[in-house]
Amino acid sequence: MFQLIRCYITRYRVEGIIPESTSKLSDFLQKPENRVTWDKSLKVYNMVQKIDSLLVDFPAYPSSSNYIRGCNHACGHVCSPLQENPAYSKLVMFVQTEMRGKLAPSIIEATMPSNLISFLLNVKDGVKTHKIPSGRGCHHNGHSLFLKKK
Repeated sequence: MFQLIRCYITRYRVEGIIPESTSKLSDFLQKPENRVTWDKSLKVYNMVQKIDSLLVDFPAYPSSSNYIRGCNHACGHVCSPLQENPAYSKLVMFVQTEMRGKLAPSIIEATMPSNLISFLLNVKDGVKTHKIPSGRGCHHNGHSLFLKKK
């Protein structure tokens, strides 16, 4: 017997200019233990177990109607020096998410863009808060964020 299950995978690309060098920004983003100090969308961050697998059945955290489970497909971010000012970075994030359960795709479509923009703004503010003196002389005014749905 075969069953066709419709999957709602939404793909997003969000870009922003961050006033920090690429190496420092990469280091900043690679420290998840500090994320609760700058990411306003998180209250707690606990790494339960690091895995390298596509599908995980984790008995310590069984499925529950209190949570929405989903799958993030090939996601990540790219930090590159801003061509006009290498002391600044262009941060590009790619997100492919598949929320499961009874969550309507329209809810995901309505909330993901603002969540991704908020994440970049939190990164920008977090970099300022956790600033290591770098001796830069140029400043970029305003927010430069772009969201493209694929």
